[in-house]
Amino acid sequence: MISYKKITFILLLLSLQACTSVKPPYSTILQSVPTKIKTSVGNVEVWEMGNKSSSKGAVYLIPGIPGSSLENATLGSAMARKEYSVRLLNPPGHGQIAVGNKHWDYSFPQYGRALYESIQTLEASRITHGERILIAHSAGAEMVFELLQNQINKGTLPKKYKIVLINPWLPSLSNYPIPWTSDDEDILKYSPWLVKLFGPVSKASVHKRLFMNPHNKQSADYLNAHETLTENLGGWWPFDSHFVRLMRATTHTQRAILLQGSTYERTKNVTEQLNKKLSTAKVEVLIINSSNKRDQIIPSDYKTALKKALRSKLPDVSIKFNQEIVGGHMLQVEQPTQVLEAVFK
Repeated sequence: MISYKKITFILLLLSLQACTSVKPPYSTILQSVPTKIKTSVGNVEVWEMGNKSSSKGAVYLIPGIPGSSLENATLGSAMARKEYSVRLLNPPGHGQIAVGNKHWDYSFPQYGRALYESIQTLEASRITHGERILIAHSAGAEMVFELLQNQINKGTLPKKYKIVLINPWLPSLSNYPIPWTSDDEDILKYSPWLVKLFGPVSKASVHKRLFMNPHNKQSADYLNAHETLTENLGGWWPFDSHFVRLMRATTHTQRAILLQGSTYERTKNVTEQLNKKLSTAKVEVLIINSSNKRDQIIPSDYKTALKKALRSKLPDVSIKFNQEIVGGHMLQVEQPTQVLEAVFK
C-alpha cells in the first residue's frame, strides 16, 4: 500500500515537472533565448542569427498572429547560411513575451509602430550594409505595411528593400471577406470562464489546419514547441489561460476588421502616397502563396481579390505573384527550402 509520504512525494515531483515545462522551448528550435527591445507599445523579442554586420544585408522575419518566431527559425537559419544578418522578431503579444495590456488586444498600427521602433533600434546599434529583406507571414503582411507607413512618415524608408509576403492577409488594401470556420466561432461564442476551464474546444484543429501535413517532422516539431510555449503548466487542465487569451484577442481583432469591410481599407490619398513612395524607393514585393486549396486559413478567392487590389492600388510598385508552393498556410515551416529558393529566384 502506498504511504501518504510517497503520494506527497509523487505529487511534488509532478508539480515540479509541470512548472519546469513552462520554460520556453527555445533550446529545441531557436537554440537561444531572445533579447528584448523596449518600444512605446511593448517589448519586442529579437533573435539574431548569422553575422551581425553582414555586407550582404539584413533579413527581418515577422510572424503572423498569433504566431511566434518559432515558425521562422528554420528559414532564418537558412538565410543566415547565405551570410545575411538575420533578425527574428516577436511583436508584443506573440510567443511568451510579457504583454502591454491584459487582453492582448493590439491594433495593426500598434504592431507597425512596435516593429518600426525595434528595427530602428537594431539599425542604430548594428553596422548594417547591403539590402534589407522583410519576410512576413499571413497577418504579418499587414504589420509590414504599417511598418512601411511609419518609415514613410518618418522619412526612413531604405533603398534596396525587398518585401516577401507568405500567404498574406492585407485588409488595409483588400478587405475581401474570409469565411469563418467553426473553430473561430467556438473561440468567440463561449464565455471566458468556460473557455478558461475547458480550453478552446478546437485547440488541436486550430493549429493543425495551418499545415498540409501536420504529422511530418518539421510541422510536428513546430506544433509541439508552440503548444508548450503557449500553455501554462505544460497544458495541465484547467490552466490554458495563456493560449485562450491569445486566441480570443486574435479572433476578435480579425472579426472587427472584417466587419468593417471596405471602410477599413486605406483611403485613396494614402494608397497613392504609398504607391509613390514605394516605387520611388524601388521597393520590390514578392507574394508567395500555397498552391490550389492547400491553405485552409486564407482561401484562394481572397488571394485573387488581393492580387487584383495590389495591382490596381500600387500600379508602379514591382510586385511578383508567380510563386506558388505545395503546402499549407505555414509554408515557411513545411517548405522552408522552397520558400528560400523563391526569395532568391
